[in-house]
Amino acid sequence: MTSLVEAIQRKQEKLTESHIFVGHIQRACIRDGSNIIFPTRTLTMDCQDIDSIGCKDELLKAAEDVRELDLACNRLSSFEEVFKLLCWLEKLESLNLSQNPLGYHEITNHQSCNSSFDEDTIVSLSTEGEENIQPVVHSDAFQNHDCFSYGTSSSESNKILQSNHGEINFSSLFDYTEFANNDSLQKLKSSLHSDGGSYAKQQTENGLSTMKMSKHLSTPSQLALNSGIISSTTRFPCLNVLALNSTYIPWNWVIDLLHRLPNLTDLHVARNNYGAEEEENNSSSNVNNDDYITNALPVFPHLRSLYYSDNGITNWWTICRLCKHFPGLEQLILLGNPIEHIPFPISTKQQHFHISQHTASTTTNNNNNEFINEDNANAKSFNQHSVCNNNNPLNNGYHQCVFKNVHTLGLSETLISQWESIDALDEWMPSLTNLRLGNTLPLFQSWMEPECRAHVIARLPKLTTYNRSIIDSVERESAEREFVRHYGQLDSDQRPNRYWELEHRHGHLEPLANIDLSPKRYIRVRVTMSGKEIWYDLNVNLKVSQVKRQFCNLFNIHYSQHEIKRYKLFYFDQVMSQIQGPEELKYPNRNLYSYQVESGDLFELVQYPNY
Repeated sequence: MTSLVEAIQRKQEKLTESHIFVGHIQRACIRDGSNIIFPTRTLTMDCQDIDSIGCKDELLKAAEDVRELDLACNRLSSFEEVFKLLCWLEKLESLNLSQNPLGYHEITNHQSCNSSFDEDTIVSLSTEGEENIQPVVHSDAFQNHDCFSYGTSSSESNKILQSNHGEINFSSLFDYTEFANNDSLQKLKSSLHSDGGSYAKQQTENGLSTMKMSKHLSTPSQLALNSGIISSTTRFPCLNVLALNSTYIPWNWVIDLLHRLPNLTDLHVARNNYGAEEEENNSSSNVNNDDYITNALPVFPHLRSLYYSDNGITNWWTICRLCKHFPGLEQLILLGNPIEHIPFPISTKQQHFHISQHTASTTTNNNNNEFINEDNANAKSFNQHSVCNNNNPLNNGYHQCVFKNVHTLGLSETLISQWESIDALDEWMPSLTNLRLGNTLPLFQSWMEPECRAHVIARLPKLTTYNRSIIDSVERESAEREFVRHYGQLDSDQRPNRYWELEHRHGHLEPLANIDLSPKRYIRVRVTMSGKEIWYDLNVNLKVSQVKRQFCNLFNIHYSQHEIKRYKLFYFDQVMSQIQGPEELKYPNRNLYSYQVESGDLFELVQYPNY
């Protein structure tokens, strides 16, 4: 274990080690920052076993000018140390705390798991159709993984996201009576680590789930307040980017931190297992409706980018409740969440059509009926308690208020299996221009990749970038016409709404004729030798030496290196041979198609005895 200051000093010593000794006279430097060990904006200190910050004066001397700090894959377990860091490095703009055991989830459920990730960075999530998002710092901590993290959690804090009610009194989640001081919290943590989780098991046997105990733990701000590190009015306006990937901190702790970060624009909370009890919490209704209306939902309008990948979220309505915290959200990354279906928003204008359309389709697909019932129930719960436009969620498109500014969406590696989910995105996100779905969705498994791309482009009229590729006007028109041709062959009740709009624009289009313009691979030619002629199907992709060998076999000629030299191969073009005579094929490695051979042409093997 070591402190951040010690790790920085150790790194500086390694960088300055030298066996070359040069005599010189050192002059005192009076420039600002001359005494700082690392006068740089970016400092990477990942995987250094750091568990504390260290001395304030030494830290300021070592890294006072640092703007971007990477502390991923260390052993920071107390937010008191985090707040010390934020207070002392006032210029800090970007902080990466990924894979530090900061959360209660990490202490209880993931004690035995390896906290290190693989080699892909989770900032590479921004490369999936999110190319405008720049990495915070280059570190192994921002990791993207192809597997999901499914744990078990009973944290009350998750109900902020998972409850049927979009607004919850957060003060009810925090009880400081039992763990008001940091010593108590540290004792709890140490006991959990020392006995291999027996303390948690004992509490479970007493009828109290260990995850539910997180509601008794003080929030990060309360811990820092009790320790005198910050005051009730302390804010950190310089911090713009915060990464908490795989820290397993409860969601109410994230909300608590956001209150202290008024200008935060990028939040990375991937792989924190927020969907562990999503189904249970979605079916619960323990929150009083009156309390919901009177308690204002915490809103953070400055947040622009949210990385929420690999959190085990399966229900789209959970994402809706989540985004109510961030009305200014522009980029939403949901890679790796097992979302199977994105329902249409239920509004006064669309409710009757949506239900009737899906009810008709259920006569042939019982699975759709399950989606409809679940969507209607969740939508009713979501809309009953939403406040927008004079407290009427169904007026003026409330559903568009939730994602009104989202222009970039990442849904790669999800489980979307219906085209209706793609159509619904246009209703939910009126500003969506950049989408990445990848090529592995269950929906795409029975389609060719060019067809998938064309249908996605045709269904979303505002889309300008798909899977990191720009969509120009020519490609859009081609995709829309292909879309009309495809659905024009189906019955009218099987055509999506978008079809009628595009048919009105492009007219009714008949399917294109299936014309194969690929070059011929086989042609039928004549082969002669000593007055004997044979018709033969010849592969034009062969080389001259291979053709010569096949022709020798036709006439039962023993093929050997010595024997082949006694034969020459001539090519008679049906047109040019009348003008310039036959052409000898004397380049053995030349492809036959380069001679522009056509069906009916003549080849002749000629033996030269004295060659």
